[in-house]
Amino acid sequence: MANYTEIDIIRGLHDEACQVAGLDHSTVFVNDWSYADNPQGNESWLLFIVAEDWNSNQETAAEIRTYNIGSLLITRFAHEVSQSWAESLSSFVNLRDRMLDVFGDVKTNARSAGGLSQVHVNDISNAGERIYLDENGDQMLNDDEGIPVFIGQPILWEIKYEVC
Repeated sequence: MANYTEIDIIRGLHDEACQVAGLDHSTVFVNDWSYADNPQGNESWLLFIVAEDWNSNQETAAEIRTYNIGSLLITRFAHEVSQSWAESLSSFVNLRDRMLDVFGDVKTNARSAGGLSQVHVNDISNAGERIYLDENGDQMLNDDEGIPVFIGQPILWEIKYEVC
């Protein structure tokens, strides 16, 4: 059995996330905030960030590592006259649901971060409220700042890894 680093696990998550309709290798990133500095390009993107919360537990013969890996899922706000806040939020929810569908499909390797043995995506959950970003990728704090360009939400991936 292989031993994996946290980066190996995140790369596995990255590769599986690229299977989500609306995301691909040009829109899913690992520890690279540079796209957020100039977000005018693609409509949606996902950024994985190394875990700030982790632990190592050895109650049995095997060490179990838990990584709470953060990510940020972003999609463009629809600015066409015919589209509204409701439609833009629905578009965001649809992207999030497609991501959950990919990682919930038991016929794939997504729940093992791309087929990594002894690695399990235990839980995927929100890690905070939705955020709204302006054209520069800066967070908008209230409605007085205008209509956002992007809608996003931090997402937490709880990973359990039984170290060999």
